[in-house]
Amino acid sequence: SRKIPLSPFVLVDMTSSKDEALSRDVYQALSETPKKTLIFTTRKGFYTFVYCRDCHKPALCPSCKAPLVLYSLKKSYFKCRKCGTEYDPHMQCQHCAGWNLKGYGIGTQRIYAEIQRKLPERPCWILDETAVSSPTKRRAVLQAFSNSSDGILVGTEMIMEEASLSADI
Repeated sequence: SRKIPLSPFVLVDMTSSKDEALSRDVYQALSETPKKTLIFTTRKGFYTFVYCRDCHKPALCPSCKAPLVLYSLKKSYFKCRKCGTEYDPHMQCQHCAGWNLKGYGIGTQRIYAEIQRKLPERPCWILDETAVSSPTKRRAVLQAFSNSSDGILVGTEMIMEEASLSADI
């Protein structure tokens, strides 16, 4: 059965400037209303699209030619969306051998890092298949969020899979 949340949902315009992952409206809502918050995004990683600023071509997996995503929390690395292969973050462009790769897009790690920088007093966790790669890690994140009074949970579709979260917000 579905549970009705105890607090009303707040929808906020997420449109941001090109340098920030979240809008001023989001940060204002997070600052003014310090309660449990879910932030849903469809992408994992820090930058979800990487391209070469010299030749203007996307960074692709050398193995399967799928786009690479930059991950960058504890360590930086590129990861293929399709085959899962990880690559050195200092790799050269496959097209022109240049070193001018630039990341764009907004993923869970970028949102998390920005919240940590702008709202360090608020506890924050990531719930995606990269951050919680085991059932133990997943349970730990969900338990920590559940125990918090003002935590922020940034996640992908995994948020939708957790019926227990509806009781927490």
